[in-house]
Amino acid sequence: MNRQVSDIRTRPSFSNFTGEFPSDRLGEPIKYENLIERDFLLLAEDCRVIETLTNRPDPLIWSYRDIPCTTQFEFGCQLTGGRRALVAVKWATKVRKLRLVELYRAARLSARRDGWRLVMLTERQIRAQPRLANAEMRYFNRRRGPATPVTQQQDLAIFHVIPAGPPVSIGEVRARCNLGRDGYRAIMRLLGEGALQAIDPRVPLDDHALIARTSAL
Repeated sequence: MNRQVSDIRTRPSFSNFTGEFPSDRLGEPIKYENLIERDFLLLAEDCRVIETLTNRPDPLIWSYRDIPCTTQFEFGCQLTGGRRALVAVKWATKVRKLRLVELYRAARLSARRDGWRLVMLTERQIRAQPRLANAEMRYFNRRRGPATPVTQQQDLAIFHVIPAGPPVSIGEVRARCNLGRDGYRAIMRLLGEGALQAIDPRVPLDDHALIARTSAL
């Protein structure tokens, strides 16, 4: 008899539907059921290792102490280099209550046999700062709309003051490009589009953060 060991669904169901995340990566909205799923999608949108993302992938069949189990995880990711990952996004309280660390240790073996890496993330990892804030900043500035003559002029002004060599701080770029308050938003947009890259993703994207042209790294 097939038994499900947690309340994770075995088929797509959005009875707890919260909202839709407009994914540039997929070109269509992705439904999410809680806010940490939305925050994970922000990180995934910003992650260069993730090539494509599937919402509620096919269930994984596995066993725990000889009990057959079927679990559908929140997301499936196709990674660079042909790798694949199943991602379980859970609140830490649920992880403890349902003993998911122990259960998913068994599920990982079956996932590995099927060519997947099983990753479990809680709000502690997903909402670690400044990574989430940086991803959110890049994402929303990137989505300000298609290029216009104004944004193209801003891009030229920024590239003019960023040499194709050593990294420079955001503060230096803002001071040199003479774009005023629009300078920071333009830098964030270029970071989101991948034309610029932050040197250290662990620091906030403030005036002290070092950036460089992506082609120069």
